Amino acid sequence: TRTAREQAVQVAAAQQQVYLRLERYAAKLSDALIMVCESNRQEAIAAGLAPAEKISTIYSGIEFGRFQQPVDRAAKCRELGLAPDRPIVGMIGRLSAQKAPLDFVAAAKLALERRPEAQFILVGDGPQAGEVAEAVAGEPRIRVLGYRDDVPELCGILDVFALASLWEGLGRALTEAMIMAVPVAATAVNGIPELVIHRETGLLSAPGQPAGLGENIAWLLAHPAEAQAMSRRGQARVLPKFGAAQMVEQIEALYERLLAEKARDQLALDLTHSPSH
Repeated sequence: TRTAREQAVQVAAAQQQVYLRLERYAAKLSDALIMVCESNRQEAIAAGLAPAEKISTIYSGIEFGRFQQPVDRAAKCRELGLAPDRPIVGMIGRLSAQKAPLDFVAAAKLALERRPEAQFILVGDGPQAGEVAEAVAGEPRIRVLGYRDDVPELCGILDVFALASLWEGLGRALTEAMIMAVPVAATAVNGIPELVIHRETGLLSAPGQPAGLGENIAWLLAHPAEAQAMSRRGQARVLPKFGAAQMVEQIEALYERLLAEKARDQLALDLTHSPSH
């Protein structure tokens, strides 16, 4: 309902303010800050968390091997009670205000008006699980699967990955879906547009507006060739940037730079207080 969405937005805004205060406190105690996307880095600079030179962007690394294994669609669909010959749309994420799962359910219902053969799955658990179950009640084409540890297999059966978040770093599940070349419909928040370029690597809609997300989902289902072309471009955009080894190398380089600076500063301090001075 509209009231539920408004409440979710209010909760999300309150959470953001709490996180911002915690980040300001932590920043004062830190030698460097790492952000998971450039958008977050620019927001941190604008919010005055720390000087620009103290903040780095390092994308969260993913073990690509887990997401490059073949998936038996028919077998997985049988396990989940889905029809393998009908399109499957999924959202994977915590059922919390940030992820706006109620918006996903609303978008799914709108998309089903245009694509009644589609099936929707919502993977995850969280404080809004009860509200989500209530919103889904009576619609068998939308399934709430709860927490799962087989995300690569689930991504492997999706025809569209959807994300309704009100705010997001980049969205790990989104990145994982793009690694597997799943067409994406997502909200244009924070770092998501760094990966999902509208009509090039996926489709974007405004947050808090399920109608736009539902329309994009329906469009991708109706245009599978164009959707696959976008997903391949999205995969090519993600793969060079999100390897776990690359993340470790970048963090290691940052640590080495900070240690070198600490050693240099300590040496200068020692020289200043040495007897010869």
